[in-house]
Amino acid sequence: MIRTLLLGLALVIATADGASAKKVWGAGFTSCRVWQKNRAADNADSLQQRSWIAGYLSGHNVASWGSDFLEPKPDADAMWTWIDNYCKDKPLAHLMEAVTALKNELEARAP
Repeated sequence: MIRTLLLGLALVIATADGASAKKVWGAGFTSCRVWQKNRAADNADSLQQRSWIAGYLSGHNVASWGSDFLEPKPDADAMWTWIDNYCKDKPLAHLMEAVTALKNELEARAP
């Protein structure tokens, strides 16, 4: 797990530049391929990734001015399956991209 975090941090540092979009730190920087591997193993890294996703979505929801896209509370298993499907189609994408696409869909459905 620490190796994964250090690798993610190294990749963030290696790819950071002032002209690009804001960067993420932690589990969101892993690839969809890693998400799929961890989900299949149902290991501690998978739990870490799911916790990161819940925190990212919650933080974005609280910090945004828009409607509460997490009310009513979405089913967690449905969200993981949504991300599974996204990552199946785009295994080289970062997990952050999958979660952002999910967030956009949840926002579009919000009352």
